[in-house]
Amino acid sequence: MELEYVSALANDTALHIEDVIELIEHFTIPEIREKIDEIFDPLTTTLFQCGQTCLKRLAKLVMADVQSLLDQVFEEEWMEGSPMRVATATISDYMRDFQEFLVPFWADKFVMTILEEVIVSYTRTLLFRKDQKKSVTTTVTTTDPGAAGGGAAGSVG
Repeated sequence: MELEYVSALANDTALHIEDVIELIEHFTIPEIREKIDEIFDPLTTTLFQCGQTCLKRLAKLVMADVQSLLDQVFEEEWMEGSPMRVATATISDYMRDFQEFLVPFWADKFVMTILEEVIVSYTRTLLFRKDQKKSVTTTVTTTDPGAAGGGAAGSVG
């Protein structure tokens, strides 16, 4: 239900933006139209930000559903199973739903929002894998920063 409600809220913001634009276009004198546009500009910006926030919330909900699959990247289960295929199929299913739930304006923007979330989540999974934490800690504690590069690492000029 949350997906539908948040989608409806995003759609409402798009409709309000369209209403504001339509209202502004009704003014025939260019100087007045520009002044009214300036007055409504903060409102339009806030509505757009609200819609963007809704898209980010929707993306977080989708990622919560597939995060456990991404957490298996390069682990034994990942090599034996197909969590990436399942994650991709799940995200594709959500995308089809959002093409139906969201107005085209937000549906197009949601593609970029979910892509960003997938990339960040996948990268985070790769960087913070359990078995890599040990090797990173070992590397950091045993590396002499002055040995490579003549000690320039960490100096501020």
